[in-house]
Amino acid sequence: MSLFTSLLNSAGAMRVYDRALAVIQNNVANASTPGFAKQRQVIEAMPFEPELGYPGGIKAGRAVSYRDAFAEQAVRRQNQFLGYSSRQAAELERLEAVFHIAGGNGVTESLSALFESFSALSVAPNSLIARTAVLDRAAGAAAAFNQTAAGLAAAGNAEDRQIAGTVERINALGAQIRELNAERRNNFRAAEAAGLDTQ
Repeated sequence: MSLFTSLLNSAGAMRVYDRALAVIQNNVANASTPGFAKQRQVIEAMPFEPELGYPGGIKAGRAVSYRDAFAEQAVRRQNQFLGYSSRQAAELERLEAVFHIAGGNGVTESLSALFESFSALSVAPNSLIARTAVLDRAAGAAAAFNQTAAGLAAAGNAEDRQIAGTVERINALGAQIRELNAERRNNFRAAEAAGLDTQ
């Protein structure tokens, strides 16, 4: 092997290690960036067969991401469960305000008062006071039903607005994914970028 070949191999190795240091520098610079995935530069040995004209040395392979597909899938699944539970808690909290139990003026309380007034009327059917109490309690029950219906309508409207906002967010994410896919397709170097891959 000639001195010139040794110098070429050394220069090639320096370029490979320069590229590996650039990957390490990128990892350090973006370590605290949300969504960044650490990369590792693959270094490949070239064939060394001087009699066939293969001088050996090393070459830079592709930069490999340290992302773990199984861990990411578990995180996505847990995020789905968290989102579902948070959404359900918010919906139930909104409905809990409509069907309050301890307030003393909900549907349950007004129906109980109405049935008690019917019971008092059954004891004294000719009593004007008992009849008036039944009418008052019936009006109270009707008002409680109307208030509950209005609360349910407001909760339904809030859910409709929430769904519209979610659809807009899904459309925005879909557009972002489309742009990222187009960038990967148009730029072959971007396909190896861990940050773009993570996005």
